[in-house]
Amino acid sequence: MNITIKKYDEASNAFTGELLYQVSRPVYNSGYNTTIFSMRDTEFSFTYKEYDNLEFNINNMDDNLTAMLAYYAYLFIGMDLDTFSPLGGTDVLHVVESIVDNAQTMTDAKGWKAFDNTKNRHAIINDYMESSLEPLRQMQYKYHRGGLDEMAQNADRGRVAVTEALEMLKEAHSNKPLSQLPQIFTDFKRDEIVNIYSGHGTEKEKQTVYDIVSNLNASQSNYWNKIKK
Repeated sequence: MNITIKKYDEASNAFTGELLYQVSRPVYNSGYNTTIFSMRDTEFSFTYKEYDNLEFNINNMDDNLTAMLAYYAYLFIGMDLDTFSPLGGTDVLHVVESIVDNAQTMTDAKGWKAFDNTKNRHAIINDYMESSLEPLRQMQYKYHRGGLDEMAQNADRGRVAVTEALEMLKEAHSNKPLSQLPQIFTDFKRDEIVNIYSGHGTEKEKQTVYDIVSNLNASQSNYWNKIKK
């Protein structure tokens, strides 16, 4: 987590800034860490004065800094668990939903409200847990546990699983085209996806992956072209 403070009001102890975060986990039998999720929260604002206590109480969140840190702590853990077993982070991610619900009623700070921003804290957990996007959560397990974790022992088998995972990502996008999550995934996985297929796999496999990621994220076309080499 990298917090950048852009403005400080000494009179009110108000900080205005943004948070850049990246969730990663090790790939089995390798020295490689893969990114699970990465985003920029441009509404990371709070009040704080020296020696203030940061005490998390899910039923009484009048402190926005504590609420945001709790939100991300549980989000990171839940997403990580999803990569080790199918829908493995469900219980933890329900806590994230509760944090958002309670924060909406207990604070007027930005980032918690529905429809304010398609990439804010509410939008991320709402989409991630929506039933129509369950293929995206299932994809997390297939891609990481079934795909990357297998590549050290059998690169071809691991790559087949990654291809199947990206098909699931395509399904999630088809179920909810307005969700930002499938595109966000291809943004932070861009180099990794290219490296998996560039110079490897069958022509059919490469074309399948190229078509999927190009449809999800046309802005990265210069990178996707490398897949077919």
